[in-house]
Amino acid sequence: MIAFWPKRTSPYARLRRRILRETEVALELGLSESFVGVRIPTVIVGQGQFDSAFAEAFWQKVFEDSGKVA
Repeated sequence: MIAFWPKRTSPYARLRRRILRETEVALELGLSESFVGVRIPTVIVGQGQFDSAFAEAFWQKVFEDSGKVA
């Protein structure tokens, strides 16, 4: 009988699967628990705009939170 051993996966393939799984979990959590993530403000195209102070405050919050581990 010939045994078929699974091929070893490359480090790149393992890392890719891990990144995809972590992204999937983060998206599922963000969609199910709206208070967990940063709310991304929106404006209807052609009907308004954000001023620079708002943009700076938003990105400052995003970058401050990016170092936290859930």
